[in-house]
Amino acid sequence: MEYLPDDIWHRILQVGIQKKRLNHVDLCSLAVVNNRFDQLSQDPALWATLFSRDFSSIFRLSQSPSKAVYRHKHVVTRDFHRLRQKREFERRKREFESEKFRLKQEFQGEQVRIHARSRLINLARVELKLPDVIVGECPGINL
Repeated sequence: MEYLPDDIWHRILQVGIQKKRLNHVDLCSLAVVNNRFDQLSQDPALWATLFSRDFSSIFRLSQSPSKAVYRHKHVVTRDFHRLRQKREFERRKREFESEKFRLKQEFQGEQVRIHARSRLINLARVELKLPDVIVGECPGINL
C-alpha cells in the first residue's frame, strides 16, 4: 500500500465513490488511518464527486461541494438521534415514575391490610383467653 503513489490512490478512491462502494463515512474513516490517507481523504475533488453522486438532484455543482455539507449532514443526523434518545429516555423515566408510584400505593395498601389483620389476630387472642381457673383445672391443656 505504501508503494502506490498518491495519484493511484486518488484514482482508486474516485472509482470507489463513482461505483458507490465508498461513501462519506468511508472517507472520514480513511482519514484516521495515517497522515497520508488523511491528506488523500481531504481532497476536494473526491468530495465533489461524492457530492455530485449524492446530491445532484438537490444542488447544482456550482454551489462548491465540500466536506462541510457532509459534516453538516452528520451533525444534523447526530442531533436528531440524540433528540430521539432523549425523548425515549424521558418517556421511560415517566413510565418508571408511574410504576414507582403504583408500587408505592400497592405497598401502602398492603401495609394497611397487614395492620388490619394484626388487629384481628390480637382481637382473636383476647377473645380466646380462658380464665385462669379453667386452665388450672384442665391438666391436659397447656396454654
